Amino acid sequence: MPTGILFGLPQGQLEAFEEALAVGKEEIELTAKDERKKARLANDVKGFLALCREIPRVLRRECDSVLDLMAAGGIEDYGATGLELRRSFAKAIEILNGVQELVQTYLSTGSSLAEANAHVEVIEGVKQQEYEFFAHWPDFRQEDIEGALSDFQHGDCLEIDEAFAQAKGISKDKWSVLVEREIKRRNS
Repeated sequence: MPTGILFGLPQGQLEAFEEALAVGKEEIELTAKDERKKARLANDVKGFLALCREIPRVLRRECDSVLDLMAAGGIEDYGATGLELRRSFAKAIEILNGVQELVQTYLSTGSSLAEANAHVEVIEGVKQQEYEFFAHWPDFRQEDIEGALSDFQHGDCLEIDEAFAQAKGISKDKWSVLVEREIKRRNS
């Protein structure tokens, strides 16, 4: 499975969000009693909420990179790649839940924030993004692979022409005629 550039940048960005959350919670606790610092703190919390809107874009770039690799035949292990993507989505949800905790901590100081629930839509959007991406993800289990290999070794599989004919919804003979016509067309 590819690593490094593909997964390093988005994962690194998500980890940066996580680190910023830890610092933010600490800041809230330290400055909650200082009225002068509350205004700055409100801006910081709004900044976290703005950062939340970036998380789906980070995940989209990661998914797009994987799709590009798939198109180029560059994925060797779909299971491991899928697992890595699922970890990124899980990390994103964890961070978004952390922002929710941060906002609640801020509100518990008696402060108010009009944007307090804005990130809830982001959480739902990330969950939907994950669902849509993995709805058609090839999930090859080891027993599927072993079963297919066994079928192949015992001759319990389709010839390529028969498979294409079935995919097209026609007989093998009609498929052969179509292939012959296409070969003649290309050679003329």
